[in-house]
Amino acid sequence: MAWSLGGHDETRPWPDVSRAPVLIIGIGNPSRGDDALGPAVVARIEELLAAEIAGGHVETLIDFQLQLEHTLDIAGRETVFIVDASSGSDWTIGSSKLARRKASRLAFQTSGPW
Repeated sequence: MAWSLGGHDETRPWPDVSRAPVLIIGIGNPSRGDDALGPAVVARIEELLAAEIAGGHVETLIDFQLQLEHTLDIAGRETVFIVDASSGSDWTIGSSKLARRKASRLAFQTSGPW
């Protein structure tokens, strides 16, 4: 991915970067069998959408689990798909549309051996 730090838009808390408008994230661990659904689907999508990926319209990402740090990958995208397996017996495929909200406050918690 090529990063381009252009002008800063005050309505967005991060600098503009050159990135694909669509991100597809596959979550799962291939060594855990059925948990490999996310990476397997993304691998197939990469085959099917090779031209869109090469043209910079779609980007893919595979990881073992969704982390807070993925917000940096998600930020500024038009559309994000997250593909993950579920251990429930309901085989329904679900989707949700999320709206951007301004955070009212920032908080964090740490723990240690003390």
